[in-house]
Amino acid sequence: MSQLSLVAVLLVILVIFAVALILVLKKIRSGQKAAARIEHNKMIFDIQEKERAKISRDIHDSVVQDIRVLRLETENLVVDEASKARQTKIEDLATDCIIKLRNICYNLTPAELASHNEGDSTQLELISIINSLVQQFSSRTHIPCVFKVEEGFEYPVLEKETTQNLFRVIQEALTNIEKHSYATQASIFIKKTDSSGGNRSALMIYITDDGIGCNQNELAKKLKSKEHLGLRGMKDRMELIGGQIEFFTAQNDGMEIKIELPLESEK
Repeated sequence: MSQLSLVAVLLVILVIFAVALILVLKKIRSGQKAAARIEHNKMIFDIQEKERAKISRDIHDSVVQDIRVLRLETENLVVDEASKARQTKIEDLATDCIIKLRNICYNLTPAELASHNEGDSTQLELISIINSLVQQFSSRTHIPCVFKVEEGFEYPVLEKETTQNLFRVIQEALTNIEKHSYATQASIFIKKTDSSGGNRSALMIYITDDGIGCNQNELAKKLKSKEHLGLRGMKDRMELIGGQIEFFTAQNDGMEIKIELPLESEK
């Protein structure tokens, strides 16, 4: 091999090495950025949850209690027969206000989550929280929402942070149905799937509605846009707990949201 050919080979090797090094560095930087983004989102979500919990406690311990006292005082009033109907109406109105405020408190922080202190490692069951959320949604919006669990499904017991983020994702999905879908019905279906190897399972949650849907390309733009914080928040929360979320929709053909959360290997 001539000296010129040897130099050419060395140059090619150097170029290949340089390109490989650049790609590796880009991958490292990308991983660092992703890790930093996830950590930033975790911090933001933690702050939000603490503020929600504080507001929920304040409402429950002040406004709700005051209205309860007002209702009791109204019940104890001695009134003539002509004023009895008005008294009953005020009592019913107070009761309705208490129910609405309790629902607001629940949506801010579910009772199942509020009962656990910071740093508590106790695990929580997700199913009861979703069930309460669905009942409130149907009652408030008058949009029937069916909640089904696969037959024989073993309820997974999840850590507080995981349960909390799944709750927020499902809550946001139902909020979008209420505000934007013009749906007449909705459903949530939960099941568990096993991987091909059988040693890894995943929690699957499907949220569907029969609303107006939207163009898939338009939805892709919304997911990238900084203006649509709800959709981006759903993706960010699933990324934080190691899960995935996908949106399937078409114009005038409703929407399906697919949530997948890998579960710990069962021994």
